[in-house]
Amino acid sequence: MIHTLIADDSKTELDVLLFLIEKNSLPLDAVTASNGEEALEKLKKERFDLLITDIRMPFLDGLSLAGEALRLYPYIKIVISSGYQDFSYAKTAISLGVKEYLLKPVNPEEFTELILQLTKQIEKEQILRIPLQAAVTEDTSPRSLHDLVEYMTSELSGSRQKESSSGTSFASDVSGLDSSNGKVRFICDYISSHYSEDLSLEGLADMIYIHPDYLSRMFKKETGMNLNRYIKTIRMNKACQLLENSQQKITAISAAVGYQNCAYFIRTFTSTFGISPEKYRQKNSRKQGGKKS
Repeated sequence: MIHTLIADDSKTELDVLLFLIEKNSLPLDAVTASNGEEALEKLKKERFDLLITDIRMPFLDGLSLAGEALRLYPYIKIVISSGYQDFSYAKTAISLGVKEYLLKPVNPEEFTELILQLTKQIEKEQILRIPLQAAVTEDTSPRSLHDLVEYMTSELSGSRQKESSSGTSFASDVSGLDSSNGKVRFICDYISSHYSEDLSLEGLADMIYIHPDYLSRMFKKETGMNLNRYIKTIRMNKACQLLENSQQKITAISAAVGYQNCAYFIRTFTSTFGISPEKYRQKNSRKQGGKKS
């Protein structure tokens, strides 16, 4: 079920939308709010996947609510509804990142079709996002971090196979990745293969011909994790593997996972796992016959 917040100061309009959801068995778990301020309070208290909001409401209008919702949850889908056929409203909504705009009175068929389309998008994105949010680098243990990286690798592999079977090259033609999801998967794949190199936001953005700020927002929206944290996650996972399976010096491992400053690497590793790299090796090194915790 898609956790949904519906905000409208008209009880009649709320009842109509709830009726349509029930009548057409739409997969929405709906919560209602009678004004923008009440809706914002509910957004602050719990996470929603979809926001359906009227434009004109007391205390806080729908456009302002949409902006706050996107600030809290960059991936949230938003549908703006209004009885005012004013292009300035639609223009402002689009500038905020709102892609759907419904005119009142809501057409039942159009509403149902729109919700089903959004539901498919949300469910598809959740496949990638939920494990990342749970890891965020709730549990920062090496085991959890390893599972996170394994999951991401599996997702990337599956995506490449699907695109290959449809006749589309995944990484050979960056210009062909015209969707946000495709661009993010390309960046994730590149990071997994080049974690030992300098990975700046600007450099990664240049690879797919977009602005660094847009890449940062897009990556967070698609995965639930900011780009720098994802890079650190990959590097920390690789560091754990090297500490467990090799006798390389800490300085060599630091450089191998992209940290030229060994002291900074040690601080980062220790703050991530609560244990220094050397002590982690002593507890987990297979070469020394240590028992893996």
